Amino acid sequence: LIVDARYEKVRRGGEVVSQGVLVAVGVSATGYREVLGAWVADSESEASWGAVFGELKRRGLHGVRDVVSDDHAGMMKAIGRHFQNVVWQRCQVHLVRNALSLCGVQQRALVLRLMRTITESPTREAAMAAMRQAIAELEKRAPKVARLLEEHGEEILGVYTLPEVHRKRMRTTNLLERQNQELKRRTRVVRVFPNEQSCLRLVCALLMESNQEWMERLYLR
Repeated sequence: LIVDARYEKVRRGGEVVSQGVLVAVGVSATGYREVLGAWVADSESEASWGAVFGELKRRGLHGVRDVVSDDHAGMMKAIGRHFQNVVWQRCQVHLVRNALSLCGVQQRALVLRLMRTITESPTREAAMAAMRQAIAELEKRAPKVARLLEEHGEEILGVYTLPEVHRKRMRTTNLLERQNQELKRRTRVVRVFPNEQSCLRLVCALLMESNQEWMERLYLR
């Protein structure tokens, strides 16, 4: 299961408000990806994501083994409540962005190089060794990044439970990030939706187009 969200401007009661568009994509045991649904919510709260996961389970979603997402607090709590004992993979790209935001411009090349040694390691053991080395090197030059890796580094290593050939595509939310970019390209023409329903209709229509294309191509072999 891969989940992510983006925000759109919607008119409500004479005011323009920001509404979250929550999207869930599943990759089946046969290796095909499929859009499972889209929802408009006030925010990415635990209640909002909990409602999404609850609906998916009522519709028949079961046997979830892995969940890929960012580390939004509300989402994390909802995942923990609805999908106990699944492997959670924190998006590696998001963690790298977080790391870069915690260091100066002069340290960014070093941080990127060290992060790459972690994310490109062939095994979990090698990744853990690379992480310990990165923390040691960054303790003086970028201490905030070192603390980030100490506290949250292992969250990006859940992908090592998967076969090696699947890891590249399942270590980030890039699948949905690219889809969200396409949604943004089409929705920014509207700029402000007159209501939530119009926003959801357009987003779902675009996602249905993508879903038809996805179901024609195997995603994971």
